[in-house]
Amino acid sequence: MDDEPDELTAEPDYLAWANTIQQLEDARVHPGELIEQMQADERICVIDFGIQLGHIYGHLNRTWNGKHIPNGNPDEWHTDETSKFPGDLTIT
Repeated sequence: MDDEPDELTAEPDYLAWANTIQQLEDARVHPGELIEQMQADERICVIDFGIQLGHIYGHLNRTWNGKHIPNGNPDEWHTDETSKFPGDLTIT
């Protein structure tokens, strides 16, 4: 978008806000589950490891990319485009 907001807010689009919170919540839970699995099993299939990390990244990517989706439309949140790593985010 051309006019990037200075902040994200719940108003006026509470559904979009709730989707953002839900994506962050899912991104927070999954690493803990992965750690518990790895500690319990003391091994993990590399393919499964990659799938699980990709799942976590998907939640984080949708959190960032979804900030422009109006009305919290869930069909628009779960697309290949919103799940991609953001091109406008700086990793430090």
